[in-house]
Amino acid sequence: MKLNHDMPVKSAIYCEPEEDFKYSMPHHFSVFDTSGKQNAYTGYVDFQEGPVNAAGRNGLRDEELLFMIKTRLQYAMMVPGYDTIENKIAYESISKAIEALSERTKDRQRRGVESSDRP
Repeated sequence: MKLNHDMPVKSAIYCEPEEDFKYSMPHHFSVFDTSGKQNAYTGYVDFQEGPVNAAGRNGLRDEELLFMIKTRLQYAMMVPGYDTIENKIAYESISKAIEALSERTKDRQRRGVESSDRP
C-alpha cells in the first residue's frame, strides 16, 4: 500500500497491505524515486517480523535502522555546510528515540519477555 507523506522529497513509499500485516504492523517497505529523472526503485527495508525466539532473526530492528541514520547524520555534520541546526535537532531526536527503545528492551529483558510475543 502506498504511504502518504508530506516530506519535501519526491518519493513514493510502500508497505504491504494492512490485511497482510503480521503482528499488527508493516514489516516490508520499498521506496521509489518519483522525481521524473529516474522514477525507479530506490531501496527496500525488511524489519524483524515476529519474535526472534519464534521466527528467528529475519530483519532489522527499529533501533538498528535509527542507529544507521544517526551515524549518517553524525558524519554529515562534520562536513562544512551540513552542520545545520536541523541536522543537530534530527540527530538529538533520533538519539532520544534509540534511548527510549533501548529502555523498552531492558524492561522486557528484566521481565523475561524479550524476543517473545508477550507485551
